[in-house]
Amino acid sequence: MQFNLQALVLSGILALAVILRFVGLGTESLWQDEILSVLESRRPWVDIITERFIFNRFNQPFYFLIIHFWAQAFGESEFALRAPSAIFGVATVLATFILARHLLNAWVALGAALMAAVSPALVWYSQEVRAYSLSAFLLVVSTYFLIRYLETRRNWLLIAYAGTSFLGCYAHYYFLPFFAAHNLVALVWLLRTEGRSDLIKWLAAQLIVVLALIARISTVLDDVSGSSDTFTVPLSEFLLDFAQFLGLRDQGSLEFDIPWELWFLYIIVWAIILASSVVAIWRRDKVALLVVICLLTLIQLVIGGLLFDLPLVQRYLVPTIPLWSIITCYGFAWLATHL
Repeated sequence: MQFNLQALVLSGILALAVILRFVGLGTESLWQDEILSVLESRRPWVDIITERFIFNRFNQPFYFLIIHFWAQAFGESEFALRAPSAIFGVATVLATFILARHLLNAWVALGAALMAAVSPALVWYSQEVRAYSLSAFLLVVSTYFLIRYLETRRNWLLIAYAGTSFLGCYAHYYFLPFFAAHNLVALVWLLRTEGRSDLIKWLAAQLIVVLALIARISTVLDDVSGSSDTFTVPLSEFLLDFAQFLGLRDQGSLEFDIPWELWFLYIIVWAIILASSVVAIWRRDKVALLVVICLLTLIQLVIGGLLFDLPLVQRYLVPTIPLWSIITCYGFAWLATHL
C-alpha cells in the first residue's frame, strides 16, 4: 500500500512536470538565442562535430546534434524544436527522485522531485531551444553514477559516469566545473581507501574523457585568449555592477582596482570552503557531497569571471537546482525529526 501511494504521488508529480513544460510550448515565437541554436543545428552533422560554431562558442556539439536529427524527424515548428528540452526537463524530475531516494528515502525524494517539477528556472529552460535542460539532466544522472560507483566500485558504474560526464561536457563548456567538482569528490573519497587500483581506474577513465574533449577545448581557449578575430568573451555584467557597487571600478570602466586585502579575504573564504569540502568528503556524508559539488562549481565560475573575463550568468548554475532541491528537502526532513 505504501509503495502504491508513493508511485501514485510520483506519477502525479511527473504529470505536473509534463503539464508545466508542454502546455503552451509552441505559443511564443523563437527568440534570438533559440534562432541561433536552430541555425547551428541546420549544418551537416559532420560539420557540427568537427567545425567551430558561429554563434554559440561556449556550446558543444551534443545538443545541436540532437536538434539536428530531431528536426529532420519532427520538423522545425516552435513546439517540435522545444520538445527535446521539455523531455529532458521531465526526465530531470525523475532523475532527481531516483538520486534523492538513493541518498535518503522515498518521501524526501518526492519532495525534491516536486520542487524540481515546479522550479520556475527549470520550467523556463525546459521551454527553450538551448542546452541548459539537457545539462541539468546530465548533471543529476552523472552525480548518481558517481555516488553509486564510490559506494560499490563496479566498473559499469564508472563507465556510465564517464559516458554521462563526457556528454555533459560535450553539450556545454560550463559543464566542466561540474566535472572538476566531481573529480575532487572522487579523488578525496578514493584516497581514503586502500584500493589504489580503484584510484588508477578512476584516473584512467577521466583521462579518456579529457582527451576526447581536447580538440573542442582548444577552440574555446583560442576565443578566450583573444586569438579569434570574430569572437570576444564579454565580462559578466553581474561582476561589473557588483564591482562598481563595492567601489572597485569607475562607472563605464572595465578595469578593476581590487586591494590586496580583498584578494586575501577572497582566498581565505575559498580555502575555508575547500577545506570544509574535503572534510565532508572524507567523512563520506553523501548529502554534503551535493553541497560540495554546488559550492565548488559556484567558486570556479566566480574565479573564471574575475580572473579570466568569462561570462558569469545565472543560467550556468541552473543545472544545480535539482541538487539544491534534494539538499533543501533533506534540511526540512532533518528539522522535522529534531524539533
